[in-house]
Amino acid sequence: MTQAEFDQGGVTIRRGCRTLTTAGRVTIAGARLSLLNSQGITIDSTVLAHARARSPWYAPEGYVLLTMEKALYLLKPRDGRGQALVNSLRGAGARN
Repeated sequence: MTQAEFDQGGVTIRRGCRTLTTAGRVTIAGARLSLLNSQGITIDSTVLAHARARSPWYAPEGYVLLTMEKALYLLKPRDGRGQALVNSLRGAGARN
């Protein structure tokens, strides 16, 4: 297994109106982006080329809108580091 380029825990992961986990983890390792629940089980995973993260003006403060292929997730890092996730995803996508 490769070393994670980005690893952030304590993330609330929502899909639509449903909260999937309040203590999730977002990792970027190799050329893959993975969303994990609090027990380490994969919620969703995709290659970086099929993932897009942004902080739109209409989303609440600190939230990140993540599109993985056709699935849309709303992420809320516990420590307010949503922009760090957006920047690292853009940086990792540019490297691969």
